[in-house]
Amino acid sequence: MLRATRQDRMHDSSALTRFLSDLERLAAGQMILRKNINERINRYAEILAAIEQSKDLYAADSPLQLSDLEKQDIVKVLDGDLYLEAKTRLYVLLRLDSELSRGQATYNYPTITVEHVLPQTPAPTSVWMQWFPTEDLRQKYTHRMGNLLLLPRKKNSEAQNYDFDVKKRKYFSSAMGASRWAPWSGEWSAALCLPLFGADALR
Repeated sequence: MLRATRQDRMHDSSALTRFLSDLERLAAGQMILRKNINERINRYAEILAAIEQSKDLYAADSPLQLSDLEKQDIVKVLDGDLYLEAKTRLYVLLRLDSELSRGQATYNYPTITVEHVLPQTPAPTSVWMQWFPTEDLRQKYTHRMGNLLLLPRKKNSEAQNYDFDVKKRKYFSSAMGASRWAPWSGEWSAALCLPLFGADALR
């Protein structure tokens, strides 16, 4: 890492911060793409070799940088049924919440679970069936990133299939990541909340 900072001919913290930020982005991308251990080892070996050879770590073709194809594949995962990505969904939501809270959020990690705002099995007479009237529409949005929220395990088990106004009042006012949906205080329908549901929520 010290050699990486010297490549920029900088001797303050900004060069190290830049390097570590790009390294974190790469590590997160590899996790989201479910790269296996050998793929990760080889990639980090390429980074070490690039440092040894004094190559530009910030060039587009540097092993430290995500390729265009990798970025596209990451967006596909984030823009899809994230809840079904059991190995990565919690990390993605925690990282997103940390960014939104500017690092101020605190967690009791052993008790964190992922709650659906639009329930997986809404009651036939619920408002959810008015906002998402077809099975295709519910399948399209239920497991998307914007419909997922972090809750302590006890609150998650209690929330379940309640209508949105009850969930919001009883559980989400202090929920982790609440800032993502707070502006939509009155309704949680596909038409109003579409910007929250997929990868666009990260932009």
